[in-house]
Amino acid sequence: MAKTEFKLKGLRKYGVAVSGLLVLALTTVASAEQIPYETTLSNNGTTHSYESSYLFDLFNIFWRKSEIHYHHVWPELEFGWRLIVGSVIGFFGAAFGSVGGVGGGGIFVPVLTLIIGFDPKTSTAISKCMITGAAGATVYYCLKLRHPSLDLPIIDYDLALLFQPMLLLGISIGVALNILFAEWMVTILLIILFLAASTKAFFKGVETWRKETIIKKVVSWSFSVIVENKTRMSFSIYS
Repeated sequence: MAKTEFKLKGLRKYGVAVSGLLVLALTTVASAEQIPYETTLSNNGTTHSYESSYLFDLFNIFWRKSEIHYHHVWPELEFGWRLIVGSVIGFFGAAFGSVGGVGGGGIFVPVLTLIIGFDPKTSTAISKCMITGAAGATVYYCLKLRHPSLDLPIIDYDLALLFQPMLLLGISIGVALNILFAEWMVTILLIILFLAASTKAFFKGVETWRKETIIKKVVSWSFSVIVENKTRMSFSIYS
């Protein structure tokens, strides 16, 4: 029975990995699929023909529209106080974000926007790359950890297998909307998201602190009762 459960847990791990790779492969194949029609472009009197795909053309249409109304800001990364302060805050943001399990996106985006000088859209894209490394290291570290109170791994592979495909789909939609939305819309969405996440994290921290305080008082009271009982028993024995 134990061997069967161990094999099932191993199959769940492989199922999570295979499902993620399958979704990525299908996305790549769909985007790379060529449609058998030709489009001609003229450049200085020379006509060029190429095969394209519907997804590629749709992306180009959205990208050209966004380029007309939006200008990306990419500052010159010179060694100065902005780069030093941003690197230090990014280091501590990655450390505390990995400890709390929030990824650090709520710290990286404001740092990249307000201190380094990137625009909100570029800051969002760069923060995703920064979070990827921390997320990969955290997952690798947690692979062999066990649940503190249950005889289970700390990562729920059934839950990961359930939401990972939809998570990848949502990320794809979010990237497309990041290109389509104006800068002020992205900024407002970031403000709402950060306020909601910060408020929820604050109240969750207060609730956890209260629970831990109650548990600490109960444990200290139980320990004092045990010590008192042992003292009474020792006095009764010697008397």
